[in-house]
Amino acid sequence: MLSARTPKLFRTVAFRLAVWYAALFSMSLLALYLAFYFMLSAYALRLTDGTLREEVLEVSGVMDKSLEALAAEIRREAEFDGVQKIFFRLLDREGNLIASSDLSSWGDLNAHVPAGRWPESEGKFFTVALASRPAAIRILEVPLDATRRLQVGLSMEESAELLKRIREVFGMAFLAVVAVSGLAGWFMARRAMSGVERVTEAAAAIAGGALGRRVALGGGGEEIDRLAETFNTMVDRIERLLTGMKEITDNIAHDLRSPIARMRGMAELLLAQPGSAEEAGSVAEATVEECDRLLQMINTMLDISELEAGVAKLNLEEVAVAPLVEAICELFKPAAEEKGVRLAMAVEDVGRIRADCQGLERAVANVLDNALKYTPPDGDVRVDVRRANGAVQIAVMNTGAGIAEEELPRVFDRFYRGDQSRSYPGSGLGLSLTRALMQAHGGGVAVHSRPGQGATFTLSLPCEGLPART
Repeated sequence: MLSARTPKLFRTVAFRLAVWYAALFSMSLLALYLAFYFMLSAYALRLTDGTLREEVLEVSGVMDKSLEALAAEIRREAEFDGVQKIFFRLLDREGNLIASSDLSSWGDLNAHVPAGRWPESEGKFFTVALASRPAAIRILEVPLDATRRLQVGLSMEESAELLKRIREVFGMAFLAVVAVSGLAGWFMARRAMSGVERVTEAAAAIAGGALGRRVALGGGGEEIDRLAETFNTMVDRIERLLTGMKEITDNIAHDLRSPIARMRGMAELLLAQPGSAEEAGSVAEATVEECDRLLQMINTMLDISELEAGVAKLNLEEVAVAPLVEAICELFKPAAEEKGVRLAMAVEDVGRIRADCQGLERAVANVLDNALKYTPPDGDVRVDVRRANGAVQIAVMNTGAGIAEEELPRVFDRFYRGDQSRSYPGSGLGLSLTRALMQAHGGGVAVHSRPGQGATFTLSLPCEGLPART
């Protein structure tokens, strides 16, 4: 409730930064002033003590003369310096007054400056305050001989006035500095937060549907530029994801519509023209095949989504790569012979790697099936297994029409099918699943192709720390 009633300005980070800046600057200035003030006070006190010692030395020079001469010297020194500024008192050992300067302007001095115990040879300093005096009095008491002692008092009015003026000047300067530092802090905080405001405005615009909006870089400092760059990268990714989702939705609608339409057409035909049990069985069999195709497509999409989201659980184990690839090639040899495609292998013993055996089989089978599908009769498909650059590489090469350069960046997108592949059966999910499987293993898949020269798909899997063995 209190936060809701607080003015919005006071809740902003810029205002808080300005307050902290002004407070920190003001406290630093106050600490500096206090240090200077106490140093100046100590210096003024040392000057006063030095003046008192000089006065004592001047009086001590005539102490061997008569009492009248000494009293005359005391009065003369006081009158020379000003009887309102300095006083002299000559006391005996018991503290009785023997002689003094003019004390008329010093009030009841005896009541406030009693003669205490006998001072040490170097004398003693003390400070007293009189109600009749505007400032404190600094007094030096020294023994002149075995029976007499001298008190010299000096008004600290000049020092007190100087310190008072310094306090007044500092007070006004301090208020001005607090105001200026607050304004400067507000300006600096607003400037520092301007980049955050740009990000906020861009986020609000994007939330309103302007997905093409980005935050301009520069002018906000390294941290703000990194924030803006990260924000732009995030928005780019979101935009790509949304675009991809739209394309996926369109592709799903297109690819699901055909089998559903075929199933509906067969069912309507069977209802319109009831035929024999054999014809009904054929329709049911075709419907089951279409349902299986739909279920396979949906399951593959779910597998890709789980792998890309990092929630799929891989059953990692040590897998001998060479035997696995050879076994997959043997499975595809009959299909290659039936199509008239030559399938060759160049498999090195690359040892074992940690991988999900079933996932690796699916990835290799997808790429090999893709190669055989787009290789014309009397063409060649070659599978190479080797170890290079700290990774196990499985390369599947084929001859044929190849892939257009503008289509290469999209061959691993879901449901993407190039112009040449639309005449072949398939859902456009096989290569997407392969990429997701490879990335889940910490590897990747790459494609190289030139029109008319076939294509090469290379699967890479890391093999750090696993020794090569059979």
